[in-house]
Amino acid sequence: MTRVKKPPVERRAELMDCAQALFLSRGYEATTVNDILARAGLSKGAFYHHFDSKEALLDALTERMAARIVADAEAIIGDASRDALERLNAFLAQGRQWKVEQARLLRGMYEAVLKSENAALYQRLVAASTRVVAPALTRLVEEGVRQGVFRPPAPALVAEVLLSLANARQAVWLQAMADAEAGELDAAAERLEARMADEAAVVERLLGVAPGAVVLVEPGFCRAILRAMC
Repeated sequence: MTRVKKPPVERRAELMDCAQALFLSRGYEATTVNDILARAGLSKGAFYHHFDSKEALLDALTERMAARIVADAEAIIGDASRDALERLNAFLAQGRQWKVEQARLLRGMYEAVLKSENAALYQRLVAASTRVVAPALTRLVEEGVRQGVFRPPAPALVAEVLLSLANARQAVWLQAMADAEAGELDAAAERLEARMADEAAVVERLLGVAPGAVVLVEPGFCRAILRAMC
């Protein structure tokens, strides 16, 4: 069968779509480049024209997912009818919903990149997501300063701290998944919720808002996503 010629951007997106489907169904480590090529109906030459490695593809996939989250949130971030705090909480809530919907894919990614031998890959993924999300968060905090809602020492630094807390939390999620699979779902969910509540308190101090103003976690969220992951 003659292969249909497609624009490079479309071919790259197709490879990423195939990889995402396989990572979701098989797991990252169990999926090979050959598996991705077989699903896409492409040659190795076509793959390496777009990506240096499977790790580079995961890097691009992470950045694309982060970009989609921000794109979906643009209506929230730009909603002038709400103040910056309301928009920040709505942005965070949307991110939580996305995590529930993508729980199985996130599990595979966590398990792959949080191993010690994949430390370099983990740093690449953190950098990829930060490049996309940090500017949106910084813009939101800056607007809160103009509105008098936030009083941070440095808006860009607050955005960086928010993302750093989320990235550090991934290892906590991995342990929680192990605990849930060992039959400790409720206890694992409670520990996660307590951790995220403490993180919210840190962010509130940095933003200069009242305790309880920033909602990083809602009751039942950690239990729901752990059930979906496990």
